[in-house]
Amino acid sequence: MQYLNSDDGPYEIVVAENDPSTLAVVRDALESDGFRVVAEARDADEAVAAVLRHRPHVCLLEVDLPGDGIVASREICAQLPAARIAMLADSTAEDRVVRAINAGADGYLLKSTVQGRLPSALRAVARGETALPRVLTTRFVEQLRQASMADAQRPKHQPIRGTLFYVPRFTRHFYRRLRAHQSVSLAWSSARDRMRMYP
Repeated sequence: MQYLNSDDGPYEIVVAENDPSTLAVVRDALESDGFRVVAEARDADEAVAAVLRHRPHVCLLEVDLPGDGIVASREICAQLPAARIAMLADSTAEDRVVRAINAGADGYLLKSTVQGRLPSALRAVARGETALPRVLTTRFVEQLRQASMADAQRPKHQPIRGTLFYVPRFTRHFYRRLRAHQSVSLAWSSARDRMRMYP
């Protein structure tokens, strides 16, 4: 599975959503924006089977899918590690977000964005980026600041001053470490150290 550029053609997607009306709205929004919906699923088992069968560029899984969308994400990642997955949810409850990230999700999107930024967010996920609602981005930045302050107090680590991170790249490194069950502070430090290796 390779990431697409904007000129590479339509993005193929599997959509797993249990509510028929929401599914219709999502499908219409995506197809109107150039996506090709290669399969639809109504529960976790169907979602896993569809993704393994079609190997789309990106998967959109409802968190509250029967059988648990987050469980489906974990199973997809176990069998297809390169899969790009976005979760679709009604809320930004922090425990769900953390569970989704730990289960391999690359994006966590709100149903309220379906007719707005959903297509562009899914394109970003398909390209290898991370997509989060603005409210989650704010929390994420706050947690990074707290982790950075805690890290700066440790004698063996010197804080970076005057360095601007390339945010999408740093975010990928950070989330990869969170999925490996590192603490926020350790994931921050490790991702920051990894960024030092770039010119």
